[in-house]
Amino acid sequence: MPSLAGQKLDKYDMLEEVGHGGMAVVYRGRDTILDREVAVKVLHAHLADREESRRRLQREAKTVARLHHDNIVEIFDSSDPSRAHESYIVCEFIHGVTLRDWLDDRWVPHPVLAAMITHRLCLPLEHAHSLGIVHRDIKPENVMIREDGCLKLMDFGIAQILDTQRLTTTGQLLGSPAYMAPELIKGGPVDKRIDIFALGVMLYQLATGELPFAGRNPAQVLNRILEGDYKPPRQVDPKVDEDLAAIIATALALKPADRYQSANSLAKALEGYLQSLAVEALPEELAAYFANPERYTESADARVCRELTRRAARAMRDGNGARALKLLARVLELEPNNKRAAAMLDKVRIRGQRMRQAMAAGGAVALVGIVAAGVLLLQPDPPTPGRVHSQELGADSSSRNYIIPGLDPLERPPVVTETETDGGEAGDGTETGDPEADAGSDGGSRPNGGGRPDASVPCTVHVQDLPASLLAGGDYHLLVPKQGIKPLSASGKVQIDITEYTTVRLTGASYTGSAVLAPDDCRTGDPQILLATSKPAQLVFQPGAIPLTQLIVSCLEGCGADKRTANNFPKLNFQRGETEMVVKLEFKSAGYRSKTEEFKLTPGINPIRINLEKFDE
Repeated sequence: MPSLAGQKLDKYDMLEEVGHGGMAVVYRGRDTILDREVAVKVLHAHLADREESRRRLQREAKTVARLHHDNIVEIFDSSDPSRAHESYIVCEFIHGVTLRDWLDDRWVPHPVLAAMITHRLCLPLEHAHSLGIVHRDIKPENVMIREDGCLKLMDFGIAQILDTQRLTTTGQLLGSPAYMAPELIKGGPVDKRIDIFALGVMLYQLATGELPFAGRNPAQVLNRILEGDYKPPRQVDPKVDEDLAAIIATALALKPADRYQSANSLAKALEGYLQSLAVEALPEELAAYFANPERYTESADARVCRELTRRAARAMRDGNGARALKLLARVLELEPNNKRAAAMLDKVRIRGQRMRQAMAAGGAVALVGIVAAGVLLLQPDPPTPGRVHSQELGADSSSRNYIIPGLDPLERPPVVTETETDGGEAGDGTETGDPEADAGSDGGSRPNGGGRPDASVPCTVHVQDLPASLLAGGDYHLLVPKQGIKPLSASGKVQIDITEYTTVRLTGASYTGSAVLAPDDCRTGDPQILLATSKPAQLVFQPGAIPLTQLIVSCLEGCGADKRTANNFPKLNFQRGETEMVVKLEFKSAGYRSKTEEFKLTPGINPIRINLEKFDE
């Protein structure tokens, strides 16, 4: 479909294309009657060429227009279904980024933040479900983060336009395979519980940095969903505690009857989880996080650690050493240098050693007495702070890059590589230490609880399409899960060892990219190709004393017809192979003379210094 940017569609000026997906192209537009900014979503031709499809779209627009919630994008208008031209929906335009963008650029996996975001998304879903509206396509791409940190769920009902067709005329699967509930894949009757399943997938993804169901193609992903085949989240990231793992397992249950039966039920479970960690599920908390992620995360971790330490102290007073050990280990996963937790951990371990010595000296009589007292510690020695820290992927900002964008998530399949021995607490205060029991408690309906890790396979990754000048600078690396950062050689190659499907990601200031490595492919000895793609040009305006909200920036050449305040200026995408672009911008601000300048932009952040002259007094 040719771009409509710069054209007029009915009463809407189509200012610029801002996004596209499998169903529609999204434009930033202007309502010429009401003089307001809008988003216009124009369906692809293969979805809009039949009158029945156009009428279905109008029915869905009418239905979704009934939704009025702070966390739902509002619909304003839709096209006339009798027309045989473009079919579209008009809704409010959100200045911000999608949750998908945030995951790619800023996200560091974090259980508490995962619970907060998922809890907030439960609220608009409960509102929609109460009116009989099912979303059907919950995924990060359909969540907007407004500039003030407010989450906005969008595209309600769009996935129902071709309700009887699972494939488009081009063979493309409608919806996102990784987030589809089993009953949706089977083509049977569906209800609001498919949205609960999709929220469970997002909760897992936000908490661990990986999707629960992964494969090299959509067919593998769908098969794993149908089998309930996913790795327990604690095996992906030890910071996911058993309470959150249990919530995830319930949301991802194979049978709808075994899931949370409403979005409100899931919200209540997440709210209780957060309250147990001294965190309130409030929109102000999320706004504070999105305003300054690093500072908020540091503050939240400190709050959580204080609460966990307090609970560990109480467990020690109650003689429940097993529970104290688990709580303190979680503290040290978040804060490896927490001296108080380390001292308490040593005290619990010493107490456990004395009990084992007493048990050995006293024989069976002492054993019975200790068990009766409920203080027997059968768990192996807990990790030291250093060992806990070495397992921690989420504490480093680089871990956010383990997520792959797009509708075809190609991540490693759920093969167990390490056995968690954290286990649940038994009735007598002991811990099981049983790998099978642990997998069952974390994995919910997952039938395949684990297995021995495969032998490692050497794999050469060859990064292509990255300019040679950047390769020589040594500023680009590969991020490899559980292995950390690997520097690129001057030839753009990196040698690593893998035991399972592994997602690697290129990181650097101006280029990004990812690839999924399969052991079988690596065994051939052929280099595995990772294509580098340029990041959009992000313009960071520096206008001196002029507030960004009072500086009007107009694009005259090179970036489409656009006019907005400096704080809302969009990122500019490069064509493949382009390393720079030239744009002409005009700057205006009340009380200052306007100015026009040309700028040569490169991928990534581009500082734009602006000096406007004041009008003579």
